[in-house]
Amino acid sequence: MSATVTYNPSIEQLSKQISVLAAQVEQMLIVDNDSNNIKQIRNLIEKYDNMRLIENPYNEGVARAINQGITQAQKANFDAIVLFDQDSLPSENYVNTLLKVLCDHPDRVRVAALGGQQIDGFTGRPVPFVQFGIMANKKHIRQIEASESVSTDFLITSGSLIPLNIIDEIGFMEEGLFIDNVDLEWCFRASSAGYILLGCFSVTFQHWLGDETRCVFSHLKVKTHNPLRVYYSTRNRFVLYKRPYVPLAWKIRDVLRFLIKSTYLVVFMPERKLYIKALLDGLKDAAGYA
Repeated sequence: MSATVTYNPSIEQLSKQISVLAAQVEQMLIVDNDSNNIKQIRNLIEKYDNMRLIENPYNEGVARAINQGITQAQKANFDAIVLFDQDSLPSENYVNTLLKVLCDHPDRVRVAALGGQQIDGFTGRPVPFVQFGIMANKKHIRQIEASESVSTDFLITSGSLIPLNIIDEIGFMEEGLFIDNVDLEWCFRASSAGYILLGCFSVTFQHWLGDETRCVFSHLKVKTHNPLRVYYSTRNRFVLYKRPYVPLAWKIRDVLRFLIKSTYLVVFMPERKLYIKALLDGLKDAAGYA
């Protein structure tokens, strides 16, 4: 079963994703977070017999929507679920290939999730699988790997296949985080419980991030979110800093990343007052987040 979370999606892009997935999974589910083009989404899914739609009355967040998809898969007695954002496009045979990699893995009972190689939809370049390090992250890409899969410290939710029995051991996505770092937190929780995450080179999915990327000091790239996303990313990263199961290597490198990004937003972005408020509100609310 597949589950796609939507919020004001491009109907053209969503249609492409659905057409690719239709032949790959027994059932497709869209969980919509109060999109303003919900009528177009309804018209789209009417074309498919193996498709369902959950319409949330308001934006309940990415984590809540993913959990709704997982719950539906559990109720229907599926063995696994593959998750997608609205702006992702998997390759042909994506799901079956991931299932084969999972079944063939010698330690498959410890695999919490696996995902294909992400391809940046704008540049066409592969996004590496990462193992976090204090001095430098170890990055894995297809061109230099001989194996079919590699252990990774992090998978984005889009493109990830999760065996549903794992949810009983690790738990659902943390709904309080709402949007940013939801996937990071779940991956860290899975790893701390002794499970592994697999990056698979044998299949790919294109993924378009809607955020603008700007260059700082000629070579350093910074993704600029809107102030609301900056609030959530600030709050959630400081929430994760407090948690003992989150890797120290990620915390150290992320603090540096946060300082660079927040400095850029405050100094160079025209909406600096809104960004300052978002940063301060995020820091304040992180202190009170359990």
